[in-house]
Amino acid sequence: MKIFAIVFMLPFVAVPLFMMAMLWGESGFGGPPLFMKLAGTCICLAVMSGGLFGMYSIVTGKANRFKLNRQTGSFNHGPTAHRERGDYSCPHCGAAISTEAEISPSGDVKCPYCKSWFNVNK
Repeated sequence: MKIFAIVFMLPFVAVPLFMMAMLWGESGFGGPPLFMKLAGTCICLAVMSGGLFGMYSIVTGKANRFKLNRQTGSFNHGPTAHRERGDYSCPHCGAAISTEAEISPSGDVKCPYCKSWFNVNK
């Protein structure tokens, strides 16, 4: 799966490199003006940085910034977003924590989905 994602992101690096080579390789009377070369280079660098960041996040596994809540089908945008409403989600798997979940005296809650313990007071 990672190989497919990297192959998908490869054009976002290769095409801007090719475009910069075309912009700066042509010189003389038929080439683009300096302003256009600089503007094109800035656009190419922006697209390339997105492609490189995408590849890096896929390879390192940091692409999952938001976890899918399996019970509601919506994305969990972090634990603080749910604490304001009074409901909680597991920081390990993103499952919603119901009022029937096991709670220890110290405030630890057991996730009904992945069975891991976490503290709701932190």
